[in-house]
Amino acid sequence: MRRRHDKRGPRDPIAYSILHSRQAEEQTNAEGQYLANLVRSRTPVLVKLTNGEEISGWIEYYDRSFIRVTRTHQPNAFIYKDQIKYIQEARWTRSDTRD
Repeated sequence: MRRRHDKRGPRDPIAYSILHSRQAEEQTNAEGQYLANLVRSRTPVLVKLTNGEEISGWIEYYDRSFIRVTRTHQPNAFIYKDQIKYIQEARWTRSDTRD
């Protein structure tokens, strides 16, 4: 059975609001707050990329499109956010040679 749509949208108001709402990260600003906290505290992180590569260091800078991961014994890495699978707070310290 097909749902009918009128000019205002589908009859299901919840589905309509989900389809026409902004992305969650834009609504809550949780991503920005979390990254700002990691930058401020220089928390060591492990960044897992979508291709399976892991990059460790601390986040020194971020913007809408990418993050900059500073590493101790390797060049800094600029990583596009769409290439990040997840960011995990690391258990090691910056003085470790995990890079």
